[in-house]
Amino acid sequence: MQRLNLNTCKNLTEAGLAHLTSLTALQHLNLRYCMNLTDDGLAYLTTLTGLQYFNLSGCDNLTDAGLERFKALAASLNLKIIR
Repeated sequence: MQRLNLNTCKNLTEAGLAHLTSLTALQHLNLRYCMNLTDDGLAYLTTLTGLQYFNLSGCDNLTDAGLERFKALAASLNLKIIR
């Protein structure tokens, strides 16, 4: 799978994000308005090194500190993070 759209999936939690780590070919991930996401849950997604597009807009529980984990990944890849 290369593209996954979970836009407004309000029941998505850290446990759900943990399952996404097996999607190693994932390039496009839309988590827009997934209101239950936390900084700790985002840590699971740092293993998705093929990501090129990552939409987190409307995820109000996320902080700048949580997004810092993706700074190195974004620099080494062509990753666009939308917040």
